[in-house]
Amino acid sequence: MAKKVRIPAHGDQQIRALFSNPSKKQDYDKGYNPPLVIMAHGFPGHKASNNDLYGDLEFILEENGYDTIRFDFRGCGESDGLAEDFTLRRACEDFKYVLYWATQKNYKQFIFIGEGVGATVALMNITLNLNAIVLLWPILDLKSYYKLHFANKILDSDDKSRGYIKDKNQKYGLDFIKELKKEKINHTLRKLNVPTIIMQGVKDKIITMEHIEIAKKHMNSKRIEITTFHDGEHGLQKLNHRKMMFYHITQFIKKYS
Repeated sequence: MAKKVRIPAHGDQQIRALFSNPSKKQDYDKGYNPPLVIMAHGFPGHKASNNDLYGDLEFILEENGYDTIRFDFRGCGESDGLAEDFTLRRACEDFKYVLYWATQKNYKQFIFIGEGVGATVALMNITLNLNAIVLLWPILDLKSYYKLHFANKILDSDDKSRGYIKDKNQKYGLDFIKELKKEKINHTLRKLNVPTIIMQGVKDKIITMEHIEIAKKHMNSKRIEITTFHDGEHGLQKLNHRKMMFYHITQFIKKYS
């Protein structure tokens, strides 16, 4: 069963996480050093992810003996901070805080799982001791995501003065929106050389199929699996989709751990 942990972040802020440790840390001294699976959620979002996707994955991986940690980025879920302060830069800092915490726990190998913006952040934090990466409906073309969701937003003086916009009760910082407009990760994709699995719904209207085309164009790794679900919508929440996802992710992790 996962236990709650608090990971120190910038200043006096903390990142809240759930850590599952079925392998039992004491075994490490006997030469058994399994990878830690780190799960990064999208934005907006939280560590349960899309319809408790990460909670289900944690349970399945725990049954297979894999240690996992899923955490809330600052400004999300139970972690400190405000949603309007969320940026890719701060999210990358949070990911590094989690990695540092894990190395202090003597983890030497990692597998990343990211969904949406969390997949983008995971890609931006590739390490030499990364065994493999799982990308769920990843945002790979940040500018096209910006155009789809933010380009038509008209900012008034209040938005500019407070530094964020509000859409459907969710706050998006102007700095985050600027990052989406300007940042490119094509170079990161070309450098990716670890086994990668990507899953995407063809009917996803939030993160569209064009991001998969970016993956095909720029990812150079020879070990990339792309699975698309022809009737899949955002988050692949249908039961048959989830069952297939869990099976393929578990097999993928077994293969590369």
